[in-house]
Amino acid sequence: MNKKSLFLLFFLLISIAILQNGELSAVNRENKSRYIIETDNFIINFSENKENIAREVAGIAEEVHQNLSEFITHSPEDRTHIILNDNMDTVNASANPNYFNRINIYLRRPEIYTGMVGYYKSWLRLLITHEYAHILHLDMVKGEFKLFRQLFGRIPLISTPNILQPYWMIEGYAVYAETEYTAGGRGNNDIYSMFLRTAFSTDQVYRIDQIHGMYDLGQWLPGSRSVYIYGASIFDYIVDIYGEEKLVKISEEFSREPQRGINKIVERVLGIDLDRLYEDWKIQKERESFTLKSEIRDNRLTTPEKLTEHGWYTHNIAVSNAGDIAYFHYGNEFPAIRLLKAGETDRHLFQVMNPAGERISWAPDQDKIVYPGLKYIKSDTAFYDLFIYDVAHDRQQRITYEERAYSPVWKNQEQILFLSQQKGITDLKKVNLESGETKTLLKGSEEIQFSHLAIGPDKEKVLMSVWNEGKRDIYQYCLNNNELSPVIKDDHINVFPEFSPEGEYIIFSSDRNGIFNLYGYELQTGKLYQITNLYTGAFEARFKNDNELVFIGYSEDGFNIYNIKVEKDNWELVEDFKNQIDEQKIKLLNNTDLVSRKTDKQKAKYERSRRQWRKNTQKL
Repeated sequence: MNKKSLFLLFFLLISIAILQNGELSAVNRENKSRYIIETDNFIINFSENKENIAREVAGIAEEVHQNLSEFITHSPEDRTHIILNDNMDTVNASANPNYFNRINIYLRRPEIYTGMVGYYKSWLRLLITHEYAHILHLDMVKGEFKLFRQLFGRIPLISTPNILQPYWMIEGYAVYAETEYTAGGRGNNDIYSMFLRTAFSTDQVYRIDQIHGMYDLGQWLPGSRSVYIYGASIFDYIVDIYGEEKLVKISEEFSREPQRGINKIVERVLGIDLDRLYEDWKIQKERESFTLKSEIRDNRLTTPEKLTEHGWYTHNIAVSNAGDIAYFHYGNEFPAIRLLKAGETDRHLFQVMNPAGERISWAPDQDKIVYPGLKYIKSDTAFYDLFIYDVAHDRQQRITYEERAYSPVWKNQEQILFLSQQKGITDLKKVNLESGETKTLLKGSEEIQFSHLAIGPDKEKVLMSVWNEGKRDIYQYCLNNNELSPVIKDDHINVFPEFSPEGEYIIFSSDRNGIFNLYGYELQTGKLYQITNLYTGAFEARFKNDNELVFIGYSEDGFNIYNIKVEKDNWELVEDFKNQIDEQKIKLLNNTDLVSRKTDKQKAKYERSRRQWRKNTQKL
């Protein structure tokens, strides 16, 4: 029996075991009626009240099919199922070629650290392009394996051999496709490039066996996303040196003879083995890293003080009037909110379930913080809601129910502003802590999305980062007249806005020089200043006091909290800044009376929570 026959027999036995023991779960039904829309190449599966989104997905999917089938030169024999879900507040999608081709899409939009915020003109187009690239790549089959599929059907692994490729190659195809065939993509963004250039500058680049799937990537930064980061960069290198057609040729040959292994296939197609390819790519990236680092150093590198040492993922910092810093940390420890007090070692406050929510916020009385927590409603349904944590007494109160709430800020002791996202649409809302009623202040749309709330010292102006027409800029919303207007609008990614203590200028993070740094915008003069000059990145700046800023910075250890002095004389004027604001303001009318109606069940839950809070207060 030859090598190919042994290979077929081995994977036939594995596939039979999968068929006998596996459980197919193609559709997340959200416990609601499901509907379908059929097109030439797709079947869109969706729940009630999502027909408009489903029709949009159908149109985008057919356009994506035309673009990608020309690149990958393959078209599936059967239609691909696209299943739309909105039952989880997680940013996720998946593609699966086993049994039948299907794509699962969750409609929630991403946050900045995913590397996708702002780097798209259409979130759905980017998502569908990425996942359909997986389908075309993994559905590809040649030679005897194609005959096997025709005879026995879509038996996992043996009828989809490209799924045996290294994970970085599978994701490399998809990230390359989303970057080349949409107006965006992670291959062009400055979060992914930050991870790579930091690794090269600190001699922490993965070995090829690390990204090849031989180990648990969770052991090293930046974790499982490394296969996306390295795969995208290596695929760009292959296209630049050898041409795009070689990417397809590698997969065509592998789908014909997977038993030869990916090393032999790469050597056959490119003329060099995989180890040599990886070393050549590293040499090029090292040169780029050295050149960029030299340019940064020539412009006076910022040297901030490091306040935390946990590394990995440290986000969502909030600073009290006393300078106490609450923040979220996960990665090398169980996800938790921690507290860093001046002159003390930081300490664990309490565990939280999911690392997201954009920010936490201190109450005006400085005794409590509000944060978004992910709560399961059913086994397959989990939404973000707001919780108040009493720091002094170590107790919590849930204040919203199924609001899908995140990015909270206190307006005053009785009201909290927050964002809510449903069906991929964000709204600005507020909750009254006495009555529990929530009220919609500002409705978003497919064309305009809100994130990163911050409230001014007058408590009447709210800053937010707004996505509109493929751009992400800083906008201001006035609570007293219901007007939304741009403050900083240009061609860069502008996120994490924050007012200065007196409200005379705004600080924010922007990638305007190819690296996320902190900037200050003077409201009276319209001048823009660069505050930090870092080689890695700076995010989420908060004023510790009038003379100090704290922010999230990245290094070889991951994300940590850093501190710098507020020295305006050392801020560098951005000479080429051109604010693209016109005088027309976006007026949102008829929104002031949009009250979110609570169900009786929600009201009962809130009343129980409030009674427990008062009971605990009386005990103390």
